[in-house]
Amino acid sequence: PKTKLGPMPQQSVEVYFIIDDSGSMSSYQRVIRTTIKSITSISHDTLDFAYRYHYVGFSGSAVSRDDIDSLPLLGGSTNIESAFKLLNSKIESSLKSTTTAGFNAALQTCAPSGKKVEPKFIIIFISDGMDDNPSTINERLNTLHDFKANKTLVLFTVAVGDGFPTGMVVDALRPMYHTASDSLPLVFPVTAPENTQGAFEHLATYLFKRDHCKERLHFDEHASLSELTDGIDDVYNYYMIKCAQNTDADKNLEYLNLARRTLIEMSALAVNLEKKIHQSAEGVICATKKSLTSSILARKQKQRCRTLITEALTKINQYIDSTVKGCLLAKLSDADKQKLLSYGNFAGKRLTKSLRYHSADLGETIRSLVDCLREYDEDQAAADALVSDGTITQQEAL
Repeated sequence: PKTKLGPMPQQSVEVYFIIDDSGSMSSYQRVIRTTIKSITSISHDTLDFAYRYHYVGFSGSAVSRDDIDSLPLLGGSTNIESAFKLLNSKIESSLKSTTTAGFNAALQTCAPSGKKVEPKFIIIFISDGMDDNPSTINERLNTLHDFKANKTLVLFTVAVGDGFPTGMVVDALRPMYHTASDSLPLVFPVTAPENTQGAFEHLATYLFKRDHCKERLHFDEHASLSELTDGIDDVYNYYMIKCAQNTDADKNLEYLNLARRTLIEMSALAVNLEKKIHQSAEGVICATKKSLTSSILARKQKQRCRTLITEALTKINQYIDSTVKGCLLAKLSDADKQKLLSYGNFAGKRLTKSLRYHSADLGETIRSLVDCLREYDEDQAAADALVSDGTITQQEAL
């Protein structure tokens, strides 16, 4: 009798970890492997997608494995080009072996149809970027085969250390290996081995939980505070990355003004939501504790949303001034580009700050705590008033 199988995945997601194993990465090699294993050990398959993981390690040359434990620790020199040449050969092989709806050739007879479904490719480049020939690396990468036509390619970059060449991602890697949304973060910075796990956890939220091709650049009165807050980084990333890839000052100003206009519209939407929240709170006479607690949480979220929009507008306005003076993002140093384009400028900023506690000294911890307390203002007073009259408990206020 035939065995009845469950629904076949509609599309395979081929995830390639491109891991720099050169000598300059020695202090990060083991923690990177441990962190990757913790992410990939959990199944993220759905009815629509099935994930397969592949690993390319490189130093002076590159090797590939489908099991990270068998990937050798190489050491030695750094040839980034060799890693992407090997990646290209893997992508070519994967495209040739793509069969039916359901990527596993052994199960192709069970697939519901013979329709060819090409996989999605997600590339995660992990490196300090210290190629042995830095002056020619962009040129050498640009000579590689371009797979972008009609393919879904997503590039994430984990930038290790303080000297990572952000321009290499902007000018060479992203144009060749990214057809997804430009609102996705350009780089996830890692400045110390103990910060590696936190950076990968942030990356995983984009890797598994987002439509990589969807751009949240337009919002209306139906948008929630959560959607507005998450959209701040999207709007900022999209237009700033466009600026980084363009050396025309007028085009840069066009992008920046679009970003500014969108953020102003988002601010107005946040104000309208604030009014609804206040009206809701004032209309509660015999409300439950849960209703009042929810109101306080909503007010705090509103305040955070508007604060982040203000910060984003400030940064955009500053860059508009710089652009008018002829200082274009595309011409900035790698370090300055990374400051403007890395993950966590706004909505992710608080999460990024939390990573510092892994290695913070007492002085830094106290300074961070003081900063948090300064932001803890009228909403705490409102919560305290509700605790005082017995409406809610201290735990609920927290």
